Amino acid sequence: MGLSPEPPGHGLQFDEKAGIEKLKEYLPPALHPYIDALGDRLEEIVVIKGDYPSFRVDGKEYYASWEFTPSELSYLTSKLGEIKSNNRVGIEGTLHRISVRRDVNNIIFGATIRIGRAIVGLAEPLRGYLMESQGSILVVGAPGTGKTTLLRDIVRIISDRYGRRCVVVDSSSEIGGAGQTPHPIIRKASRLPVPDPMQQPQKMLEAVANHSAQVVVVDELAWVEDSKVVEIIAGKGVRVIATVHGSNLAEAVQNPAYFPITGVNRDLVRRRLVVEKLPVFKVGVEAYALGRIRLYPNLEEAIRKIVEGEKPGYIDIDLRSGVSERVGL
Repeated sequence: MGLSPEPPGHGLQFDEKAGIEKLKEYLPPALHPYIDALGDRLEEIVVIKGDYPSFRVDGKEYYASWEFTPSELSYLTSKLGEIKSNNRVGIEGTLHRISVRRDVNNIIFGATIRIGRAIVGLAEPLRGYLMESQGSILVVGAPGTGKTTLLRDIVRIISDRYGRRCVVVDSSSEIGGAGQTPHPIIRKASRLPVPDPMQQPQKMLEAVANHSAQVVVVDELAWVEDSKVVEIIAGKGVRVIATVHGSNLAEAVQNPAYFPITGVNRDLVRRRLVVEKLPVFKVGVEAYALGRIRLYPNLEEAIRKIVEGEKPGYIDIDLRSGVSERVGL
């Protein structure tokens, strides 16, 4: 019958190059030379009608010398097709995303083009925590710190153990890309695309009830409803690996939307945060720069110290080199 423990398919390098070519099909030809020249260093393009296109390269902003014209904007919008309620469009089979900008009359006047990357090996310094630990893992980071790129490689590693019982709940096609076929970096896992971000809690429950998920991976817990569902499924013995927005762990702990998963609440009498219960997650990861994280091996202790006004210890890790330093531990 020809069964194999590895799914067939092209290598990641092939798919990354093909993905860039697909992206270029959506964009006006004037942008193509910049994409080709900047290569893997390009992170984001912002185009606004009547303004100079900007290119984020290695974390810094650079500008073209020409203005983005109404006809170029029309070319771009004509390629997008149906735009979701969150104003995002994914490109089939890739990790790239185009998010439109609308004025007060709901008319599109610009777009942000995010270049999605699959970096195999980025999460290798976390392999021990992913494969040996049974606890859930929380990844905190501000936009642009690489937390979603890290999450993709986490899925690659953890799906080696759990296969398609590692279910990715993919709200904005951020993790596996747009379309029915996910990007090869997560191909051993299974994926539930989410038509609208407001349906994310329902899809997380569906992953457990209908697809026997042993691990649920979700990017961007945004609302308290998301957090409540994570608490429910974790209580059923399901591992959860999730990202949340925050410039650091302390900021996430103080966010009321995350109280159900951090175990924190606000004491209205004493006007301070208090720890009411154990956090859902065992390990915390703080992405503070591209390729750099602070690892909190005991998230319960870290949260308690933050609530008490202390600084928790952590392991500072350079994900690309694997070099780490223990700070305050």
